[in-house]
Amino acid sequence: MGKWIAIGGLPLAAILLMSFCVLVTVSGNRALSMEGQPIGEQPSGASQPISEQESPYVPIARLAASKAGLPPDLFVRQIQVESGFNPTAVSPAGAVGIAQFLPTTAAGIGINPWNPQDALTGAARLMASYVKSYQGDYAKALAAYNAGSGGVSQAIAICCTQQRPWYQCLPMETRLYLQKILWI
Repeated sequence: MGKWIAIGGLPLAAILLMSFCVLVTVSGNRALSMEGQPIGEQPSGASQPISEQESPYVPIARLAASKAGLPPDLFVRQIQVESGFNPTAVSPAGAVGIAQFLPTTAAGIGINPWNPQDALTGAARLMASYVKSYQGDYAKALAAYNAGSGGVSQAIAICCTQQRPWYQCLPMETRLYLQKILWI
């Protein structure tokens, strides 16, 4: 029986496959496509992003994103999709608060998901850690926030072996989540 080479707990074959499956990277505070062109520019006919006058939490989200090194506009769109900036939101899956944390996730990162300041700061830090984990790939970071990093790893492994873009193997909910935030 042959031996598997593993790096960081992942088989070498999975790491090599993941390296071929890159969709979006972050440069400074701009998300870029593989060709280096900005993504997330609002297409004509798309719904308008939330204005700072619509929610008192938007400036807090922008500041949390900036401090975490994230593009503020993308983070604001993310929170808009998560809860509509509603700090009392509860999802059918049990995610709570403005950033829609599962209680176990919130406890694991030491935040109160019902406190908007705490939740937005925690969400920005979590997203920044995902962006770092995925070598600047913002789409994969968003997918991990929505479906979990295990779901992203599984999508990468399955789709890349089939020579399909990794995101095509995500659950439809997560694919729609990416489209709403990244406008792709």
